[in-house]
Amino acid sequence: PVSTKTKSSHRQHQRGNNHSDTVLPPYITYGFILPLTGITTASIYAYYSCLDYVPYTNRCRFLATTPQWEAAKGHEQYRALLQQYQGEVLPNNHRASVTVQRVGGRIAAAAKNCSRDWNATTAAKGSNDEYNNIVQSKSISNNNN
Repeated sequence: PVSTKTKSSHRQHQRGNNHSDTVLPPYITYGFILPLTGITTASIYAYYSCLDYVPYTNRCRFLATTPQWEAAKGHEQYRALLQQYQGEVLPNNHRASVTVQRVGGRIAAAAKNCSRDWNATTAAKGSNDEYNNIVQSKSISNNNN
């Protein structure tokens, strides 16, 4: 026989373990859960907004910069390179410069054909057909010796 005292304490124990009535304290809700949810949501949005589709491989890649920023950075580096090697750059009519221009033109044409074949027009936004070559006179004279 089970005493009534044991039954009642067992019922109280069951009622005490009912967690549906439990409310999280505000310092956990507002200090931990909400900021964590906001940071996670912002991170997921930032990641998916920076994905770029590559038609050649049918894959997506993460790019944190825009094509316009890349072009501006390239022009900035080109100007810095010209300034750094100001007296050592060969003229455009030099044999080595003409060869570099011819080969660069072929590569640019092939890249344009490839992008047209793969409908990769979105990747080329903001870019132009301009390419530049810099040939150092020291490297040419060292190779000819």
